[in-house]
Amino acid sequence: MFRKGFSYLLIFILLFSLVMINYDANKQDQVSLVVKSFNFSQNNSNNNPLYSNQWSLYNKDYDLIDTGATLAWETTKGSPKVIVGIIDSGIDYNHPDLINSIWINSNEIAGNDIDDDQNGYIDDMYGYDFASMTDSPMDDNGHGTHVAGIIAASDNYLGMVGLAPNTKIMALKVMKKSGPMAISDIVAAINYGKINGVRIFNLSFGMSTYSRALYDAIKDTDALFICAAGNGGADKSGDNNDKAPFYPASYELDNIIAVSSIDQDGSLSSFANYGLASVDIAAPGDNIISTTITNNQYTYMDGTSMANAYVSATAALALSVNPKLSVANLKTIILLASRPLSGLTDKVVTSGIIDANQTVKLASPNYNILSRLISVNKPIEEDHQDLIVQCQNVINWFSDKIKSIFMFLGN
Repeated sequence: MFRKGFSYLLIFILLFSLVMINYDANKQDQVSLVVKSFNFSQNNSNNNPLYSNQWSLYNKDYDLIDTGATLAWETTKGSPKVIVGIIDSGIDYNHPDLINSIWINSNEIAGNDIDDDQNGYIDDMYGYDFASMTDSPMDDNGHGTHVAGIIAASDNYLGMVGLAPNTKIMALKVMKKSGPMAISDIVAAINYGKINGVRIFNLSFGMSTYSRALYDAIKDTDALFICAAGNGGADKSGDNNDKAPFYPASYELDNIIAVSSIDQDGSLSSFANYGLASVDIAAPGDNIISTTITNNQYTYMDGTSMANAYVSATAALALSVNPKLSVANLKTIILLASRPLSGLTDKVVTSGIIDANQTVKLASPNYNILSRLISVNKPIEEDHQDLIVQCQNVINWFSDKIKSIFMFLGN
């Protein structure tokens, strides 16, 4: 027992030494990161005409009140191997900023009226319309298309760009142009996504009614569900989800991240639901420009739906650098990487917003110093490895924060 404790202590001392050595050696590099977001390059996607309207990607008015996209993109813009299932009103899969991001069912032959892949759905090329039981999940509402653009609009010199533009998005339509959704359709959409490789589900909707069927469908799926916290009631003011649950965000499940919204100055959006115990994190959701169903154009929307999409995109970026991440570790990394904001104190669990750059860094297999230290002779038992990896992620995150403080004091 003493030897095991001493081994942990020794590793911690080595790690602390490495952090301080690396800080001195890389001080100039770290300082340059602070100003990189001011020196755009082609890699930072500012060649899209509406990029300057996307404060959520780079907030020129309020430093660090954005998703951290410009730095994250130096590592990854996502991967076509990562699929985000958007359970919503469908997607305009012909929009020029979305057409190359849409998931395509390679096992199906379009238009032959045959269920080629024998999954129970005929000609399901881009997903499925579960609300009308047809093969075309084309959006006739606009909400799902707006969400889709936030996640994965292409980096193609047209319009705007999504946070994870190289990611694939699957259209899982459960809403008609108007009217309520059916729980059975949502459950069917989850099951469809599950058998077709979806690792992340975006659920930018909710209800006050608890559904055991939806709870079980989420619980039984090995995927991360990003769920909007909601936009308050008739008074258009955000409500406390700790007191008035909003489902599915309020289900107490380990594979859910509940998301609130901030505005451009970093304040909790006036419409956004919150909850110190029930809402995990926030993201930009106020005055967000994205794709629309009208004439291949773009429009602004507000809501935790928009914020939710940015968290889904962040999860997709993380999986692109480390597709082997478990759902539990993916969720932990996103929350650990959050950037605290004073306006979110006592409002969400993390008191912060998503940070795509820090999330990508924590997710990277190459970022795990401790695993490299013990890889030669593995002095620690195998059944402790998962704990070690999680502890290492915490230590790396903490060391980054310490280095940031030193940088600030040094200036």
